[in-house]
Amino acid sequence: MILGTISCKNETNEASDPEKTETIVASTTFDPTEIAGEDYFLDDQHSYIGFKIKYFGFSPVRGRFNTFDGAVFYDPNAVANTSMTLFIDVNSINTGNERRDKDLITGEGWFNETEYPHISFRSKKTEVNEDGSFQLIGDFTMNGVTKEMSIPFDTPTKVSRDYAANEQVDFSGELSLNRKDYGVNGDEFWDTVLENGLTQLSNAVEIELDIHTRRGDYLKRYEDLEPDNVRKIILDEFANNGLDAGMSTLITLSSEEESKVSSGALTTIGNTLISRNNHEAAREVFKYGANAFPEKESFQINTAVVYLLLQDRKTAKEYLYKALEMNPTNAKAVGYLSLLSDED
Repeated sequence: MILGTISCKNETNEASDPEKTETIVASTTFDPTEIAGEDYFLDDQHSYIGFKIKYFGFSPVRGRFNTFDGAVFYDPNAVANTSMTLFIDVNSINTGNERRDKDLITGEGWFNETEYPHISFRSKKTEVNEDGSFQLIGDFTMNGVTKEMSIPFDTPTKVSRDYAANEQVDFSGELSLNRKDYGVNGDEFWDTVLENGLTQLSNAVEIELDIHTRRGDYLKRYEDLEPDNVRKIILDEFANNGLDAGMSTLITLSSEEESKVSSGALTTIGNTLISRNNHEAAREVFKYGANAFPEKESFQINTAVVYLLLQDRKTAKEYLYKALEMNPTNAKAVGYLSLLSDED
């Protein structure tokens, strides 16, 4: 599947200038299994998705969305493979005025939150510039209207580690859109013209994205475990005595109240096994988790990731679709499916 087919172009229509930044000429084809399990999740507690619109002709009104889910595939050594999926909860809009927020969410002519509760973006192609900045081109959907959009991002930060040894990288981007292209119109009052020739409410909306993403380093987490930690006990059993012994210990400990294995512990165990390239064991752990915690679609997704690593794309897609049946706006499930072609 081609994720980034990148054409050479200038930022303006001027004659080519070798000193100006141009889009790198590149065409990238890769196997999705190469980056399976390498996704970053969007940390909504440390990210910002905001907007600004001119009100009464001049005064800007600023707001943000407080709740969103996202997944990013990113490799600083292969930026053309970058992919992003984002779902924004319309009901989480916050302009600092509760009455205005309620009108925007439920008022006639604004966001139809009941029918279209999410705004989404799904990238399809990446264009990379020589300075490391890039554009994500994909489908943007709001109010039930889908249009192709290009979002320019600055050069991402270097991959670093937080206090818990998670890998982290930040992405910042800005764009402008016409709200009327997506049926966010309000009533006719907002189109009335003021003395200065401007309308009560601008059609142009400026969007600002500051996205903080993280990915766990499970091998480092294992090193920090105490000897009596249930995760370490089970992982050591897999390492020392094999798949059957590891699963037997996991099942036994899961049935004991004082050492019962939580969903978080199972996730850590499975991802650590992936980091150790013990994919068969990881598959069994995640399948066990899916049975033990049937309400959590994350186990369906993690099982799918393992099947990708095992080169079984068909079964991987089956698990991803199971996850979407449970939660149609799970960004990670949608992101992984976007990496797979219809032929898989």
